[in-house]
Parts: sequence; structure tokens; C-alpha cells
Amino acid sequence: MKIKFILLVLLQCLLLFGMIGMREVWISTGTKIKLKCVPVDPRDIFRGDYARLNYEISTLDLDSLNCNEKFKRNDKIFVSLKKNEKDYYEAYSVSSIKPDEPIFLRGRAKYDSMTNSKWEVKIKDENGEVKIFHPQWFYGMKNGEKVTFCLDKQGNVLSHYKENNEYPQKCYGEDTKSVSGVIEEIIETKYQTVNVEYGIESYFVEEGSGRFIEAAPRSKEILVEVSLNKKGEGLITGLFIDGKKF
Repeated sequence: MKIKFILLVLLQCLLLFGMIGMREVWISTGTKIKLKCVPVDPRDIFRGDYARLNYEISTLDLDSLNCNEKFKRNDKIFVSLKKNEKDYYEAYSVSSIKPDEPIFLRGRAKYDSMTNSKWEVKIKDENGEVKIFHPQWFYGMKNGEKVTFCLDKQGNVLSHYKENNEYPQKCYGEDTKSVSGVIEEIIETKYQTVNVEYGIESYFVEEGSGRFIEAAPRSKEILVEVSLNKKGEGLITGLFIDGKKF
């Protein structure tokens, strides 16, 4: 019994060291890329030293990517990536077939592909200047009403609200700015989307760092560094908040 127990412990140790070795090889030989996280409430994604991540490429606009395929839940999806001028990668094509391009992520459809809406809202501010915003949703408002958009420092719409003197509101968060105006035009465009999971939605940060990250405002730019293997599988190697690595 003692010998069997020792052998079992040795086997477990070998498996553990083997997993660690495979991870190190993956990190050293993989292609390093950075992906952008979408603006979300940090209270929803961070729990202590554990982070649950959602990416810009987690929801794909199939129409803009010229993809006519329909995906069902758990279907395999290959997303080809290219680097933009901001030094992180974004999707430029999607398919159910493995691409020839060297840089791609393999994932699975979280749900069936569905019809969604994108919005373009034109407002005129108090100086008479017309400005255009693209919120993730924009229901229950109409032309002629006054609206305030809350923006991060990159100009992305974090939230918005209708002006109401009886129930005043404001934008919250560090580096968040507000732009108010009267709605001139609302354009809703229907398009096909699919939500994708890549297996890189969870990340454990260094002990004690989770609470600091949790306090990071939504206006901060959050990038995730990923090491890709030839199969399109990703392994998180770092998380950056406004350039600072965690």
C-alpha cells in the first residue's frame, strides 16, 4: 500500500510538472497578441483576485465581416485577427472553417446567431454643434428630447440618460466626461450577430491586485495579452490597464 501511495503521488507530481512545462512552452512559442475588453462595470467582472473578461470580439457583427453563415449554439467558430493602429487585434473575418491566415482564434458560439441593432444618434449641443454618438442601445427616446452621453477618454459611450429636472442624474467615474444636447436624428440599423467564447474569459491576477483592478473606472482602457498556438487556442499572459501590467 505504501509503495502504491508513493507511486500515486509521483504520478500526480509528474502530471503537474508536465502541465506547467506545456504551459511554459505554449507561452514561449506562441504568438503574442493583445485584445481589447469592452467597457463594462468592474463590479460585474472582478471578484477579489479573479477576473471574468468580455472582449470586443466576444460579440461579432457578421454583416460587417461579410459572413453569411448561420451559427447554432456550440458551433465551432474561427475568427481571423489583424492588428490595428492602436496596437491591439480586432476581427476582420469569421468562418466555421479553419482559415489560412496565421493569426486567428478558435471559439464556440455561446448562443444561436441573432438579429441585433446598432445605433447612430445625432445631437445638437448648446453651441449649435452637431455631434454623432454610437451607444450600444438607445430605446425610449425621440427627436427633440435632451440627452446626455457619458464617455470614456477614448470617446466610447459608457451610458446615457434623458435630461430630467425633477430627477437629475450625472456621469460617474474617473476620466469620464459628459456631452449633452437635443436629439436631431436617431438611426437604428439591424444586423446579424453571434456571441463567442474563446476559453480566455477567466483570469487570475496576482494576489492583492484584484481589489485595485476592481476599483478601475470604466473609462480605463483594458487590454489582455494572449499567447496563441497554431490551433487558434489562446492562453492569457497578462492584463493591462492604461498600459500598466497586472
